[in-house]
Amino acid sequence: MIRTLDQRLPLDRELILVPTFALLTALGAKVKIPLPFTPVPITLQVFFVLLSGSFRTGYMSQILYLSLGLLGAPFFAFGGGIGYLAGPTGGYLIAFPIASYLIGWLIERGRPFYLAAAASILVIYLLGTMQLAIVLQIPLLKAILIGAIPFIPYDTIKAIGSAYLIREIKNWR
Repeated sequence: MIRTLDQRLPLDRELILVPTFALLTALGAKVKIPLPFTPVPITLQVFFVLLSGSFRTGYMSQILYLSLGLLGAPFFAFGGGIGYLAGPTGGYLIAFPIASYLIGWLIERGRPFYLAAAASILVIYLLGTMQLAIVLQIPLLKAILIGAIPFIPYDTIKAIGSAYLIREIKNWR
């Protein structure tokens, strides 16, 4: 079972990971594949959100990511600034710190990584599709059909990849 990586990391060393994961999430936003039927692109952000959740300060990296993006840094898939959080994909971004915290919280309580990752991805889908429905003024079911269902295979791959990477890092140390 994968536990958090911070079992052997002192807090001062782990705090270095806060800006690191914020930057990685920003870079993950730039790796995007637009889909013709939705304003939500496929990105690598969820991969880094899942990885960040494996550290006790991981959620702080996602708060930093959002804060810098809100201040205008081009950290989001389509730029930066407060307007992006109010847009159709803002709910997904708002969910990132919550999802990162949740994954760490569940792992700390002995839940397997795959369960923690699935719960975190569900939080991202829930907040993301709710805002998508509100902003686009579409029924929630349609928002789920264009803002969650198509992403399940990709996010499953990201969860598997992050679990593998966490295991390898843990074995490497």
